[in-house]
Amino acid sequence: MNSSENKEEQCQNNLNKIYSDLLHLICSFEKGSGSELTVRLRQVESGLEQLREAIRSIPDIQNNEQRQRDKIASLYRQIKLKDELIQSFLHYDIVDGSESEWFSPPLSDSTSSATEGSSNEQRLVCGVCGSVVLLAGAGRWSAREELLPLCRQQKDVATQKETVSGFWTVRNMYDFENVGFTNSVDGMKYLTCADCEIMTEKKEVPQVLSSTVEEPLDLIKLSLDERVYVKMRNDREIRGRLHAYDQHLNMILSNVEETVTTSEVDEESFEEIYRQTKRNIPMLYVRGDSVILVSPPVRAS
Repeated sequence: MNSSENKEEQCQNNLNKIYSDLLHLICSFEKGSGSELTVRLRQVESGLEQLREAIRSIPDIQNNEQRQRDKIASLYRQIKLKDELIQSFLHYDIVDGSESEWFSPPLSDSTSSATEGSSNEQRLVCGVCGSVVLLAGAGRWSAREELLPLCRQQKDVATQKETVSGFWTVRNMYDFENVGFTNSVDGMKYLTCADCEIMTEKKEVPQVLSSTVEEPLDLIKLSLDERVYVKMRNDREIRGRLHAYDQHLNMILSNVEETVTTSEVDEESFEEIYRQTKRNIPMLYVRGDSVILVSPPVRAS
């Protein structure tokens, strides 16, 4: 406490000194004393530097306030989950081994013994609705820490986030059994359980789409890192692995197979003859104004 008060007093003294130096500087301007101006400017500069060093020496002054708030909120949520788990033990029926009105988190057994890079021995299910999210052996465990937005956000406030550590990762997004998208948060959408999203939409909006694709670009987002078919102007067709795209459908593809169809009329039979020219391109940038159609990959059932 004494240390904080000393730092505060030091900052106040530096501010008073800067104020005094500025007054002397203004007086020097009014007098028109050129030789004195340089000295006064150096004094103001030195005072500002001392103030900056004093502020930097205050404990925790460089920590992000919003990050601290997010960590505190995350701790409160973990305490709440702990209390709910304790309550679930109270509702556990020892006779028939069932649990009434409480849903026990299904991921605790599979994550307790997980190590970096290990695969999930059991299938993973959603902790809210119980739908299967990932089959056994399809994911790899990662213990990294991420700052993620909450599933439910309050209106007209800053984005609420929490620090989460420990994830099951997949190399291919189609390995997920039940994929949906959250609403856009800071210009980004996150994967979520499709069943939970549909259930939430039914409560809030009577007209519910039968697909988890809410916007046209969502379909293309699902095709990232997959081979897609693109129909283009001037009778061009390309097939390649989609690496990136933007809202104007400018795309970057690799391992591209391009097919150009040309037609000509036979001079004798007057029939139209079509010819196709194919070439392979390692990497290709496609302009969005030349795109007519984009087809996602066809998955085998």
